[in-house]
Amino acid sequence: MVSLSENSVRPLDGHPLAAQFDVLSRQRFSGRLDIQATNSSRPWSVFFCLGRIFYTTGGTQGLRRWHRQFSQHCPTLEPAKLKPIISQLVSTSECWEYQLLLLLIEREAITGDQAFAFIRSMIDEVMLDIAQGGKLACRLHRSSILEPSLLVISTEQVLQNLHRSLQLWRATGLQGHGLNMAPVIRKPESLQQRLPELIYRTMATWLDGKRTLRDLAVSMKQNVFSLTRSLSPYIKEGIIELVEVLDLPASAPPKSPPSATSLNKPKAPLVACVDDSPQVCQIMESILKEAGYQFVAFQDPLRAMVSLLQAKPDMIFLDLVMPNTSGYEICSRLRKTAAFQRVPIVILTGNDGIIDRVRAKVVGSSDFMGKPIVAESVLAMAQKHLPTRTPLQTHR
Repeated sequence: MVSLSENSVRPLDGHPLAAQFDVLSRQRFSGRLDIQATNSSRPWSVFFCLGRIFYTTGGTQGLRRWHRQFSQHCPTLEPAKLKPIISQLVSTSECWEYQLLLLLIEREAITGDQAFAFIRSMIDEVMLDIAQGGKLACRLHRSSILEPSLLVISTEQVLQNLHRSLQLWRATGLQGHGLNMAPVIRKPESLQQRLPELIYRTMATWLDGKRTLRDLAVSMKQNVFSLTRSLSPYIKEGIIELVEVLDLPASAPPKSPPSATSLNKPKAPLVACVDDSPQVCQIMESILKEAGYQFVAFQDPLRAMVSLLQAKPDMIFLDLVMPNTSGYEICSRLRKTAAFQRVPIVILTGNDGIIDRVRAKVVGSSDFMGKPIVAESVLAMAQKHLPTRTPLQTHR
């Protein structure tokens, strides 16, 4: 008999999840099983009650997954009202997601059927990610248990569902990729020639490299395996590429569709400036904020990529000459990231030469602006590259 001792770590060769779950089922284990994969920076957690599974969470896309499942199974709630509750649960609960479900049922904000559908989807999705995680290691926490259990599912049923999911995934022919990757069109001309115009326009709107295959399936109300299978030929030919995307920010609550009120009050565009000079950043901030734009500055070029990914600006002013790196290098790296492929990037430099302009275009910059900074030039650039994004007030 295979045995997992409490708080021990045991490597799993391949995916013998059935053997591990069988042991925990027969031992009527109650607690948490943490599973860490060599190709994942964050572990998954599987919660057991007397040998049966009642919740799963974790992984590198944990918040994105929760947001997706919440929008799918609890669409009538106003997520903004949940933010204070979530903040409190995050600081006090071992698994805030599960405790939130309990609280919402108690307050009759959702039904038991909604919670059950949410839990089943979470378990199926997490289990498929675990099965594709490569070499795994497990750690048991017998003292960890969530009460009460809303829904318990036998390990046999969970593994049967996993087996079906793996078969459907293999049928797509995309082994080596994952459902947590985002499709983006790399060869629009080739795709446009292959599809009717209406279908092409729809795909061009959805396949922006920001939404994973799972996100798209929920938004388009399609089965994720059917959707992936329809995209598979174009992915194999390089017309569409699957790219990695970040998880949602830890502080972000689930988003609701925009209301009529919010649509009448558009948010001002966020403009970022990456420049090691505090004076340049201060001047840019004064000009843009007075014009009604939001503004953020980053003076450390080596941390610019991470900072920009977190800020998600609508436009970027990027200094050409900085310590330890250059605007060319940062611009090139930004353009290779799905989130910044369409964001306007304007290179700032005191050397307004033709060679610099040509090189800036080669690395993907949208425009080129000389120094010293002049308010009219900055605002002209903002209005040129953000024509549909109106500031909150007019520059005076």
